[in-house]
Amino acid sequence: MLLKITLLAILFISTLNTSFLEAHKSNPLSFEDIIPLILENNIDIKLSKINMNKSQVSYKQKSLWRNPTVDIDWDNWGGSKDTANKEDLESTWSFSKSIDFSQQGHFSKKIGRLDKIYHEKIFDHTQRETLSKASNTFALILKMQSDLNLAKKRSVLLEEMLAVATKKMKAGRCSEVELLSIQALLAEGKINILEAQENLKIKKHKLERFWNHDAKILGSVYGTLENIPPLPSIDDLKNSLDNNIEIIKMKYDIKKASITFDLEKRKVLPTVDLKIGTRFLQESDQNTWVASLSIPLPLFDQNQNAIKLAKIEKKANSLDFEMNNKRIEVSFLEQYQHLKLLLRKINIMKEKIIPLNLRALHLTHKGYHQGAFSYFEVLSAEKKSFDVQEKIISFAAQYIKKYNNLMLYVGKDPYVYGSKKSKEKE
Repeated sequence: MLLKITLLAILFISTLNTSFLEAHKSNPLSFEDIIPLILENNIDIKLSKINMNKSQVSYKQKSLWRNPTVDIDWDNWGGSKDTANKEDLESTWSFSKSIDFSQQGHFSKKIGRLDKIYHEKIFDHTQRETLSKASNTFALILKMQSDLNLAKKRSVLLEEMLAVATKKMKAGRCSEVELLSIQALLAEGKINILEAQENLKIKKHKLERFWNHDAKILGSVYGTLENIPPLPSIDDLKNSLDNNIEIIKMKYDIKKASITFDLEKRKVLPTVDLKIGTRFLQESDQNTWVASLSIPLPLFDQNQNAIKLAKIEKKANSLDFEMNNKRIEVSFLEQYQHLKLLLRKINIMKEKIIPLNLRALHLTHKGYHQGAFSYFEVLSAEKKSFDVQEKIISFAAQYIKKYNNLMLYVGKDPYVYGSKKSKEKE
Protein backbone atom coordinates (compact mmCIF):
# COMPACT_ATOMS: atom_id res chain seq x y z
CA MET A 1 0.00 0.00 0.00
CA LEU A 2 2.84 2.39 0.96
CA LEU A 3 4.68 1.59 -2.28
CA LYS A 4 1.51 2.31 -4.27
CA ILE A 5 1.07 5.69 -2.54
CA THR A 6 4.75 6.56 -3.16
CA LEU A 7 4.46 5.71 -6.86
CA LEU A 8 1.31 7.79 -7.17
CA ALA A 9 3.06 10.73 -5.46
CA ILE A 10 6.04 10.48 -7.83
CA LEU A 11 3.69 10.32 -10.81
CA PHE A 12 1.79 13.36 -9.51
CA ILE A 13 5.00 15.42 -9.07
CA SER A 14 6.20 14.35 -12.52
CA THR A 15 2.85 15.39 -14.00
CA LEU A 16 3.09 18.79 -12.29
CA ASN A 17 6.59 19.36 -13.67
CA THR A 18 5.51 18.30 -17.17
CA SER A 19 2.41 20.51 -16.99
CA PHE A 20 4.56 23.40 -15.81
CA LEU A 21 6.94 23.05 -18.74
CA GLU A 22 4.12 22.53 -21.22
CA ALA A 23 2.52 25.75 -19.99
CA HIS A 24 5.79 27.62 -20.57
CA LYS A 25 6.49 26.34 -24.06
CA SER A 26 4.77 29.40 -25.47
CA ASN A 27 5.78 31.71 -22.60
CA PRO A 28 9.37 32.52 -21.65
CA LEU A 29 10.87 30.94 -18.53
CA SER A 30 12.55 33.14 -15.94
CA PHE A 31 15.40 31.85 -13.80
CA GLU A 32 13.12 32.13 -10.77
CA ASP A 33 10.75 29.68 -12.48
CA ILE A 34 13.34 26.93 -12.78
CA ILE A 35 15.02 27.27 -9.35
CA PRO A 36 12.38 25.10 -7.57
CA LEU A 37 12.66 22.48 -10.34
CA ILE A 38 16.44 22.32 -9.92
CA LEU A 39 16.34 22.13 -6.12
CA GLU A 40 13.74 19.36 -6.23
CA ASN A 41 15.01 17.19 -9.09
CA ASN A 42 18.76 17.70 -9.57
CA ILE A 43 20.67 14.43 -9.10
CA ASP A 44 23.73 15.98 -7.41
CA ILE A 45 21.51 17.75 -4.89
CA LYS A 46 19.56 14.56 -4.23
CA LEU A 47 22.75 12.55 -3.61
CA SER A 48 24.15 15.23 -1.33
CA LYS A 49 20.88 15.28 0.61
CA ILE A 50 21.05 11.50 1.04
CA ASN A 51 24.59 11.78 2.44
CA MET A 52 23.44 14.54 4.77
CA ASN A 53 20.52 12.43 6.02
CA LYS A 54 22.85 9.45 6.52
CA SER A 55 25.20 11.56 8.63
CA GLN A 56 22.28 12.80 10.74
CA VAL A 57 21.05 9.25 11.38
CA SER A 58 24.61 8.12 12.14
CA TYR A 59 24.99 10.95 14.65
CA LYS A 60 21.77 9.94 16.41
CA GLN A 61 22.97 6.35 16.55
CA LYS A 62 26.36 7.33 17.95
CA SER A 63 24.66 9.53 20.53
CA LEU A 64 23.03 6.41 21.98
CA TRP A 65 26.40 4.74 22.56
CA ARG A 66 27.05 7.01 25.51
CA ASN A 67 23.97 5.76 27.35
CA PRO A 68 24.71 3.18 30.07
CA THR A 69 24.34 -0.45 29.08
CA VAL A 70 23.00 -2.85 31.65
CA ASP A 71 23.15 -6.64 31.39
CA ILE A 72 20.78 -8.59 33.62
CA ASP A 73 21.08 -12.38 33.76
CA TRP A 74 18.39 -14.52 35.35
CA ASP A 75 19.69 -18.02 35.90
CA ASN A 76 17.65 -21.03 37.01
CA TRP A 77 20.49 -23.09 38.34
CA GLY A 78 21.18 -24.45 41.74
CA GLY A 79 18.52 -25.14 44.35
CA SER A 80 17.97 -26.44 47.81
CA LYS A 81 20.13 -29.39 48.78
CA ASP A 82 16.96 -31.07 49.95
CA THR A 83 15.37 -31.03 46.46
CA ALA A 84 16.70 -34.19 44.91
CA ASN A 85 14.72 -33.86 41.65
CA LYS A 86 15.73 -30.18 41.28
CA GLU A 87 12.14 -29.09 41.55
CA ASP A 88 11.24 -25.72 42.99
CA LEU A 89 14.57 -24.34 41.74
CA GLU A 90 15.59 -21.01 43.17
CA SER A 91 16.48 -18.32 40.67
CA THR A 92 19.60 -16.16 40.84
CA TRP A 93 20.19 -12.89 39.08
CA SER A 94 23.14 -10.64 38.30
CA PHE A 95 23.65 -7.06 37.21
CA SER A 96 26.73 -6.18 35.12
CA LYS A 97 28.05 -2.81 33.92
CA SER A 98 31.06 -2.01 31.74
CA ILE A 99 32.81 1.26 32.49
CA ASP A 100 34.85 2.59 29.54
CA PHE A 101 37.39 5.06 30.94
CA SER A 102 38.67 5.81 27.44
CA GLN A 103 35.25 7.33 26.64
CA GLN A 104 35.19 5.98 23.09
CA GLY A 105 31.46 6.59 22.92
CA HIS A 106 32.00 10.27 23.77
CA PHE A 107 34.58 10.71 21.01
CA SER A 108 32.47 8.74 18.58
CA LYS A 109 29.61 11.14 19.22
CA LYS A 110 31.90 14.14 18.63
CA ILE A 111 33.00 12.71 15.29
CA GLY A 112 29.38 11.96 14.40
CA ARG A 113 28.36 15.54 15.18
CA LEU A 114 31.32 16.84 13.15
CA ASP A 115 30.32 14.66 10.18
CA LYS A 116 26.71 15.84 10.45
CA ILE A 117 27.65 19.53 10.37
CA TYR A 118 30.14 18.93 7.55
CA HIS A 119 27.60 17.16 5.32
CA GLU A 120 25.03 19.87 6.01
CA LYS A 121 27.55 22.43 4.71
CA ILE A 122 28.35 20.20 1.74
CA PHE A 123 24.63 20.02 0.94
CA ASP A 124 24.32 23.82 1.05
CA HIS A 125 27.39 24.14 -1.17
CA THR A 126 26.01 21.59 -3.65
CA GLN A 127 22.79 23.58 -3.95
CA ARG A 128 24.70 26.84 -4.50
CA GLU A 129 27.12 25.21 -6.94
CA THR A 130 24.32 23.69 -9.01
CA LEU A 131 22.35 26.94 -9.11
CA SER A 132 25.53 28.83 -9.97
CA LYS A 133 26.23 26.56 -12.95
CA ALA A 134 22.60 26.85 -14.03
CA SER A 135 22.80 30.64 -13.71
CA ASN A 136 25.92 30.70 -15.90
CA THR A 137 24.15 28.56 -18.50
CA PHE A 138 21.13 30.86 -18.28
CA ALA A 139 23.35 33.91 -18.91
CA LEU A 140 24.87 32.21 -21.94
CA ILE A 141 21.40 31.44 -23.30
CA LEU A 142 20.36 35.08 -22.87
CA LYS A 143 23.53 36.14 -24.70
CA MET A 144 22.89 33.64 -27.50
CA GLN A 145 19.27 34.81 -27.82
CA SER A 146 20.50 38.40 -28.05
CA ASP A 147 23.19 37.45 -30.58
CA LEU A 148 20.61 35.59 -32.65
CA ASN A 149 18.26 38.59 -32.70
CA LEU A 150 21.13 40.89 -33.67
CA ALA A 151 22.23 38.43 -36.38
CA LYS A 152 18.73 38.50 -37.85
CA LYS A 153 18.73 42.32 -37.78
CA ARG A 154 22.16 42.34 -39.45
CA SER A 155 20.85 40.01 -42.12
CA VAL A 156 17.96 42.39 -42.84
CA LEU A 157 20.40 45.32 -43.00
CA LEU A 158 22.74 43.43 -45.32
CA GLU A 159 19.85 42.61 -47.64
CA GLU A 160 18.98 46.32 -47.77
CA MET A 161 22.64 47.20 -48.29
CA LEU A 162 22.84 44.62 -51.07
CA ALA A 163 19.80 46.14 -52.77
CA VAL A 164 21.29 49.64 -52.48
CA ALA A 165 24.70 48.46 -53.71
CA THR A 166 23.09 46.71 -56.69
CA LYS A 167 21.36 49.96 -57.71
CA LYS A 168 24.60 51.92 -57.22
CA MET A 169 26.52 49.42 -59.31
CA LYS A 170 24.04 49.77 -62.16
CA ALA A 171 24.54 53.51 -61.91
CA GLY A 172 28.29 53.03 -61.91
CA ARG A 173 28.74 54.30 -58.33
CA CYS A 174 29.67 50.95 -56.71
CA SER A 175 32.34 48.42 -57.61
CA GLU A 176 31.67 44.73 -58.16
CA VAL A 177 34.12 43.89 -55.36
CA GLU A 178 32.02 45.85 -52.87
CA LEU A 179 28.87 44.10 -54.06
CA LEU A 180 30.47 40.65 -53.77
CA SER A 181 31.72 41.52 -50.30
CA ILE A 182 28.17 42.31 -49.14
CA GLN A 183 26.85 39.10 -50.71
CA ALA A 184 29.53 37.10 -48.87
CA LEU A 185 28.66 38.78 -45.58
CA LEU A 186 24.98 38.06 -46.16
CA ALA A 187 25.63 34.37 -46.89
CA GLU A 188 27.91 34.10 -43.87
CA GLY A 189 25.28 35.79 -41.72
CA LYS A 190 22.60 33.28 -42.74
CA ILE A 191 24.93 30.40 -41.88
CA ASN A 192 25.63 32.02 -38.52
CA ILE A 193 21.89 32.31 -37.85
CA LEU A 194 21.37 28.59 -38.51
CA GLU A 195 24.31 27.66 -36.28
CA ALA A 196 23.12 30.03 -33.54
CA GLN A 197 19.63 28.52 -33.61
CA GLU A 198 21.00 24.98 -33.28
CA ASN A 199 23.49 25.94 -30.54
CA LEU A 200 20.71 27.70 -28.66
CA LYS A 201 18.61 24.53 -28.67
CA ILE A 202 21.58 22.53 -27.36
CA LYS A 203 22.25 25.06 -24.62
CA LYS A 204 18.58 25.05 -23.57
CA HIS A 205 18.69 21.28 -23.37
CA LYS A 206 21.78 21.56 -21.17
CA LEU A 207 19.85 23.91 -18.90
CA GLU A 208 17.00 21.38 -18.71
CA ARG A 209 19.42 18.68 -17.57
CA PHE A 210 19.87 20.58 -14.31
CA TRP A 211 16.40 19.37 -13.35
CA ASN A 212 16.64 16.08 -15.31
CA HIS A 213 14.03 16.87 -17.92
CA ASP A 214 14.30 15.44 -21.42
CA ALA A 215 11.67 17.44 -23.32
CA LYS A 216 12.96 20.42 -25.27
CA ILE A 217 11.85 23.90 -24.22
CA LEU A 218 10.29 25.32 -27.36
CA GLY A 219 9.91 28.84 -26.02
CA SER A 220 12.57 31.31 -25.00
CA VAL A 221 13.89 32.13 -21.54
CA TYR A 222 13.23 35.42 -19.85
CA GLY A 223 15.87 37.59 -18.24
CA THR A 224 18.04 40.61 -18.77
CA LEU A 225 21.78 41.10 -19.03
CA GLU A 226 21.44 44.87 -19.00
CA ASN A 227 21.13 45.29 -15.22
CA ILE A 228 24.04 43.26 -13.90
CA PRO A 229 24.43 42.69 -10.13
CA PRO A 230 26.56 45.24 -8.27
CA LEU A 231 30.01 44.22 -7.10
CA PRO A 232 30.13 43.90 -3.27
CA SER A 233 33.03 45.47 -1.40
CA ILE A 234 36.17 43.38 -1.11
CA ASP A 235 36.01 43.50 2.70
CA ASP A 236 32.48 42.07 2.80
CA LEU A 237 33.46 39.19 0.54
CA LYS A 238 36.74 38.58 2.35
CA ASN A 239 34.86 38.24 5.63
CA SER A 240 32.84 35.43 4.03
CA LEU A 241 35.91 33.54 2.86
CA ASP A 242 35.57 31.10 5.77
CA ASN A 243 32.57 29.69 3.86
CA ASN A 244 34.86 28.58 1.03
CA ILE A 245 34.29 24.85 0.53
CA GLU A 246 38.03 24.07 0.56
CA ILE A 247 38.47 25.87 3.88
CA ILE A 248 35.43 24.07 5.29
CA LYS A 249 36.90 20.71 4.28
CA MET A 250 40.35 21.51 5.68
CA LYS A 251 38.89 22.64 9.00
CA TYR A 252 36.82 19.47 9.09
CA ASP A 253 39.95 17.34 8.53
CA ILE A 254 41.82 19.24 11.26
CA LYS A 255 39.04 18.80 13.83
CA LYS A 256 38.54 15.14 12.96
CA ALA A 257 42.28 14.44 13.21
CA SER A 258 42.39 16.23 16.57
CA ILE A 259 39.48 14.17 17.95
CA THR A 260 41.05 10.96 16.60
CA PHE A 261 44.37 11.84 18.26
CA ASP A 262 42.67 12.42 21.63
CA LEU A 263 40.78 9.16 21.26
CA GLU A 264 43.90 7.14 20.48
CA LYS A 265 45.64 8.58 23.54
CA ARG A 266 42.76 7.57 25.80
CA LYS A 267 42.54 4.06 24.42
CA VAL A 268 45.33 3.04 26.81
CA LEU A 269 42.82 3.39 29.65
CA PRO A 270 41.13 0.07 30.47
CA THR A 271 37.51 -0.93 30.31
CA VAL A 272 36.37 -2.11 33.74
CA ASP A 273 33.64 -4.74 34.06
CA LEU A 274 31.67 -4.54 37.30
CA LYS A 275 29.26 -7.31 38.18
CA ILE A 276 26.98 -7.73 41.20
CA GLY A 277 24.22 -10.23 41.92
CA THR A 278 23.11 -13.22 43.95
CA ARG A 279 24.31 -16.77 43.96
CA PHE A 280 22.91 -19.87 45.64
CA LEU A 281 25.43 -21.45 47.98
CA GLN A 282 24.76 -25.08 48.72
CA GLU A 283 26.92 -24.95 51.84
CA SER A 284 24.67 -22.39 53.50
CA ASP A 285 21.54 -23.49 51.63
CA GLN A 286 20.67 -19.86 50.74
CA ASN A 287 21.24 -17.04 48.26
CA THR A 288 23.93 -14.53 48.99
CA TRP A 289 25.24 -11.34 47.43
CA VAL A 290 28.35 -11.62 45.28
CA ALA A 291 30.37 -9.07 43.30
CA SER A 292 33.22 -9.18 40.78
CA LEU A 293 35.53 -6.61 39.23
CA SER A 294 37.47 -7.26 36.01
CA ILE A 295 40.34 -4.95 34.96
CA PRO A 296 42.54 -5.88 31.95
CA LEU A 297 46.26 -5.28 32.51
CA PRO A 298 48.04 -5.30 29.12
CA LEU A 299 51.76 -6.00 29.37
CA PHE A 300 52.51 -3.84 26.34
CA ASP A 301 50.92 -0.65 25.07
CA GLN A 302 49.75 -1.82 21.66
CA ASN A 303 48.32 1.60 20.73
CA GLN A 304 51.57 3.57 20.41
CA ASN A 305 51.71 3.34 16.60
CA ALA A 306 48.09 4.48 16.29
CA ILE A 307 48.87 7.48 18.52
CA LYS A 308 51.92 8.40 16.41
CA LEU A 309 49.95 8.12 13.16
CA ALA A 310 47.11 10.25 14.56
CA LYS A 311 49.62 12.88 15.71
CA ILE A 312 51.28 12.99 12.27
CA GLU A 313 47.86 13.27 10.58
CA LYS A 314 46.90 16.13 12.88
CA LYS A 315 50.11 18.04 12.15
CA ALA A 316 49.88 17.37 8.40
CA ASN A 317 46.33 18.74 8.25
CA SER A 318 47.37 21.88 10.14
CA LEU A 319 50.28 22.50 7.74
CA ASP A 320 48.03 21.83 4.76
CA PHE A 321 45.58 24.44 6.05
CA GLU A 322 48.30 27.07 6.54
CA MET A 323 49.65 26.51 3.03
CA ASN A 324 46.33 26.36 1.16
CA ASN A 325 44.65 29.12 3.14
CA LYS A 326 47.07 31.65 1.63
CA ARG A 327 46.54 30.19 -1.85
CA ILE A 328 42.77 30.51 -1.49
CA GLU A 329 43.10 34.13 -0.39
CA VAL A 330 45.35 34.97 -3.37
CA SER A 331 42.92 33.26 -5.76
CA PHE A 332 40.07 35.25 -4.23
CA LEU A 333 41.92 38.54 -4.78
CA GLU A 334 42.69 37.61 -8.40
CA GLN A 335 39.05 36.75 -9.12
CA TYR A 336 37.89 39.98 -7.51
CA GLN A 337 40.32 42.10 -9.55
CA HIS A 338 39.29 40.40 -12.82
CA LEU A 339 35.63 41.02 -12.00
CA LYS A 340 36.38 44.63 -11.07
CA LEU A 341 38.21 45.18 -14.38
CA LEU A 342 35.33 43.67 -16.34
CA LEU A 343 32.86 45.90 -14.51
CA ARG A 344 34.99 48.91 -15.42
CA LYS A 345 34.86 47.92 -19.10
CA ILE A 346 31.08 47.61 -18.92
CA ASN A 347 30.76 51.02 -17.27
CA ILE A 348 32.97 52.61 -19.96
CA MET A 349 30.78 51.00 -22.62
CA LYS A 350 27.61 52.32 -20.95
CA GLU A 351 28.89 55.79 -20.07
CA LYS A 352 30.99 56.63 -23.13
CA ILE A 353 30.98 54.22 -26.07
CA ILE A 354 27.23 53.56 -26.30
CA PRO A 355 26.22 57.26 -25.97
CA LEU A 356 28.82 58.22 -28.60
CA ASN A 357 27.62 55.45 -30.89
CA LEU A 358 23.98 56.51 -30.50
CA ARG A 359 24.94 60.12 -31.19
CA ALA A 360 26.87 59.10 -34.32
CA LEU A 361 23.88 57.07 -35.49
CA HIS A 362 21.55 60.00 -34.84
CA LEU A 363 23.83 62.37 -36.79
CA THR A 364 24.04 59.88 -39.66
CA HIS A 365 20.24 59.70 -39.88
CA LYS A 366 20.06 63.49 -39.66
CA GLY A 367 22.71 63.86 -42.37
CA TYR A 368 20.86 61.39 -44.57
CA HIS A 369 17.68 63.47 -44.40
CA GLN A 370 19.75 66.57 -45.24
CA GLY A 371 21.42 64.80 -48.15
CA ALA A 372 24.87 64.68 -46.54
CA PHE A 373 24.95 60.86 -46.22
CA SER A 374 23.72 58.07 -48.41
CA TYR A 375 21.30 55.37 -47.29
CA PHE A 376 24.16 52.89 -47.58
CA GLU A 377 26.11 54.89 -44.95
CA VAL A 378 23.06 54.90 -42.67
CA LEU A 379 22.86 51.12 -42.88
CA SER A 380 26.59 50.83 -42.13
CA ALA A 381 26.15 53.02 -39.03
CA GLU A 382 23.26 50.86 -37.82
CA LYS A 383 25.38 47.74 -38.31
CA LYS A 384 28.11 49.28 -36.12
CA SER A 385 25.45 49.99 -33.50
CA PHE A 386 24.53 46.30 -33.47
CA ASP A 387 28.21 45.41 -33.02
CA VAL A 388 28.39 47.64 -29.93
CA GLN A 389 25.23 46.06 -28.48
CA GLU A 390 26.66 42.60 -29.05
CA LYS A 391 29.89 43.53 -27.30
CA ILE A 392 28.29 44.87 -24.13
CA ILE A 393 25.97 41.85 -23.94
CA SER A 394 29.04 39.63 -24.21
CA PHE A 395 30.75 41.58 -21.41
CA ALA A 396 27.62 41.29 -19.25
CA ALA A 397 27.45 37.50 -19.72
CA GLN A 398 31.14 37.20 -18.80
CA TYR A 399 30.59 39.39 -15.76
CA ILE A 400 27.68 37.27 -14.48
CA LYS A 401 29.71 34.07 -14.91
CA LYS A 402 32.70 35.51 -13.02
CA TYR A 403 30.34 37.00 -10.43
CA ASN A 404 28.68 33.62 -9.82
CA ASN A 405 32.05 31.88 -9.57
CA LEU A 406 33.26 34.43 -7.03
CA MET A 407 30.05 34.20 -4.98
CA LEU A 408 30.36 30.41 -4.94
CA TYR A 409 34.00 30.77 -3.87
CA VAL A 410 32.98 32.70 -0.75
CA GLY A 411 29.85 30.64 -0.08
CA LYS A 412 27.21 33.11 -1.28
CA ASP A 413 24.18 32.64 -3.53
CA PRO A 414 24.41 33.16 -7.33
CA TYR A 415 22.72 35.86 -9.39
CA VAL A 416 19.00 35.19 -10.02
CA TYR A 417 18.45 37.84 -12.76
CA GLY A 418 15.60 40.28 -12.93
CA SER A 419 12.31 39.04 -11.51
CA LYS A 420 9.66 38.54 -14.17
CA LYS A 421 6.96 39.80 -11.81
CA SER A 422 8.84 42.97 -10.92
CA LYS A 423 9.45 43.59 -14.63
CA GLU A 424 5.74 43.30 -15.35
CA LYS A 425 4.95 45.82 -12.59
CA GLU A 426 7.35 48.27 -14.16
